[in-house]
Amino acid sequence: MNAKDLHPRMLIYLQQSGLFPAIFVCGFKVYLALIQVLIEHWRPKTHTIHFPSGETMITLEDVAYQLGVPMNGAHVVRQNNYEPKTLVYEVLGKVSLSECIDGYRVRMTWLESEFQVTNDEVIFVSRTYLLRLIGGILLPNKSGNFAHT
Repeated sequence: MNAKDLHPRMLIYLQQSGLFPAIFVCGFKVYLALIQVLIEHWRPKTHTIHFPSGETMITLEDVAYQLGVPMNGAHVVRQNNYEPKTLVYEVLGKVSLSECIDGYRVRMTWLESEFQVTNDEVIFVSRTYLLRLIGGILLPNKSGNFAHT
């Protein structure tokens, strides 16, 4: 689902979350040559990038500025005392199959296929969209097919 395909009520929920500017990240072109140069100049011991003009560091503040997401406010991650299936039902409004959950991670393909925008499910689809945005684009893991709840 692209930013232009979002339901009007979804836009409201996404703006309230503070992550609305991040929905446009999907449309950015990735310049592999630029990333390759950054990787070649990266120094893991000092966590800096060395250029002929000097060294620099990418901070969380830099990333937040580029993505337009807030760094201050309520924590996104909190301690979780729910059973995974209960948590998924409470947040997303649907019971998931056992093979779609691995601990507190939800299979991305299930999120993509299970949720369609209707007036009754806009809040759940908005939460699913945010989960896919965070788990699949902003903070992906090595598995590439699970998002952490």
